[in-house]
Amino acid sequence: MRNGAKLMLGSLLFLSMAVLAGCPNPKYVAASTGGSGQIKFGYIQKKNVTGIIKCQMADDGALSNCRKMTVVLQGE
Repeated sequence: MRNGAKLMLGSLLFLSMAVLAGCPNPKYVAASTGGSGQIKFGYIQKKNVTGIIKCQMADDGALSNCRKMTVVLQGE
């Protein structure tokens, strides 16, 4: 499976998990990137809440060990 197909599959699985879980504050994937057996999703929740979720990705596209990453923005 090519990386683009893996990213699409991973994004679809992530969105499906959020919908099935019935999240009271749903997260919408704004971007995703992956490589070397991992994938990262940039999400938007509510109006100004954003973050990144990092998961390990198996060769078949299965996701595991998903966790939120700390994001620190620094001003100039």
